Amino acid sequence: MQGPVTGSSNEEQRATLASPVVRMVGLERAAELLGKGGQKEVADAIGISSRGLRYKTDGRSPIDGTDLVFTAKLLNARSAALAEHARKLREAAGVVA
Repeated sequence: MQGPVTGSSNEEQRATLASPVVRMVGLERAAELLGKGGQKEVADAIGISSRGLRYKTDGRSPIDGTDLVFTAKLLNARSAALAEHARKLREAAGVVA
């Protein structure tokens, strides 16, 4: 007889996101997506030096949820700016989308 099924896919996803490796890769990927100067932008967003960010992404310093939230806010702001610029370019080209 099997025991009760515990947890849900949401709980499993949260557990996966809590993995230190996933957090390290997440910060690295955010910096890559931001392009040149991305590491400094991520470091500034979470209130640390570029060296501090390297310590986090190589596993020497812990990455907490606040680091991830501030990085996500940075990405959201950049995304909004990119979307607005794309809209302006389409408008200048006379394309309505």
